[in-house]
Amino acid sequence: HIQMGVPRVGIEGFSAGRICAVWCHPECFLKEGVVVGYAKTGNAKCKMTKEGFEKGELRFGYRSGMNSWCWVKPHAVSRFFPDV
Repeated sequence: HIQMGVPRVGIEGFSAGRICAVWCHPECFLKEGVVVGYAKTGNAKCKMTKEGFEKGELRFGYRSGMNSWCWVKPHAVSRFFPDV
């Protein structure tokens, strides 16, 4: 539970087949909701630019649900974190 007035991170998430807002504490988001790695296949697209990833390309990921991740190209990370 996040109390009123406490900082929180809001991201677009997916639940029950629909898009919704997902909220979490900043510490929890950074600890469990963010990953940096390399594309395992060439199937994913950048959430911000819609450009495809090549296999092995560096990417930034953020959790958008219990089992879902969104991927962002390094040059587009500032669009995802505009206030950082």
